[in-house]
Formats: sequence, C-alpha cells, structure tokens
Amino acid sequence: MSSPRFALLAAFQRHSGEVMRMLRRRGAALEVAEDLLQESFLRLMKVQPGEAVRDARAYLHRTARNLMIDGERQERRSPLMHLTEEQRAAVPGLAPAADHILIAREELKRLRWIIEQLPRRQREVFTLHRLEGLSPDEIARRLGISRNMVDRHLRLALETCVERFSEP
Repeated sequence: MSSPRFALLAAFQRHSGEVMRMLRRRGAALEVAEDLLQESFLRLMKVQPGEAVRDARAYLHRTARNLMIDGERQERRSPLMHLTEEQRAAVPGLAPAADHILIAREELKRLRWIIEQLPRRQREVFTLHRLEGLSPDEIARRLGISRNMVDRHLRLALETCVERFSEP
C-alpha cells in the first residue's frame, strides 16, 4: 500500500472514535453517526494521491460535521425523510434509481468477497468490530488475544479492503 494511503488509513483509525464521539455529542443517533463516520472515511480514501490532506484529523472532523449539517438541512426541507424504507419505496421518485441499486449491490458483493478472502483471524476481528459493533477491548476478551493484536488485525484488514476495493 502506498505511503500516503497508509497514513490516511492510520489517521482514520486513530481519530475515528473521537469523530464518533463528536457526532454523538452533536445529537446524531448511533446508526446515523456510524453512517456519517463511514462516509467520511470513504471520502478520505477517495482523495487522489496528488491532492494533499495536511491534517487528516481535521479533514475527518470537518467532513463528518458537514455531512451531518447537510443531512439536517435535507431533513428540514423534505417532510418525506421520516418515512420508512418501505413507505419511501412506494412514493414515486423517492426510490433509488435502478442503476444506483445495481451498482451498490455489485460494490457490496465485491466488498463481501474481499472480506471473505481475508485471513481467518483478520476476518473474524474485522467482522466483530465493523458488523457487530464490538470495541477492540471486547474483541480481545472474546477471542483471548491482546488488544495490540486486535488493533493489528483491524489495521491489516482495513488496509487490504481499501487496497483491493481501489483496484479496477
């Protein structure tokens, strides 16, 4: 993995908890905060190698905060935002376009395949952390490994996922 990408990934790992706490303090529900954090991470990873991010921590904070503000503005403009997914799908024009759904499904399928290809322990730690929401300390206790090993497995899994997902 290239050095700038690795630095951005390391910065995300260092500051993601801090960004999550900031979003929660600002009133974001847990699920919304997780989505905002994930979107901030994706935007950070999409930064082109020639574009410099001088302060990844500030970039993550600013991006997450701006995404939260944008979501709040959109919610105020659209009374339909409070509908359930089923109700929204029934309203013409609110359902996502078929090509967007297809692309999202293909990306999800690709990400699942990448995760399945991870070494067993990396896959296990990654799944417990990202999908089940366990903290690194909880994972260490559950698996009987050190916190440092959990951090190492998470870092390696994230690096692999970002690297392979970025490939054409």
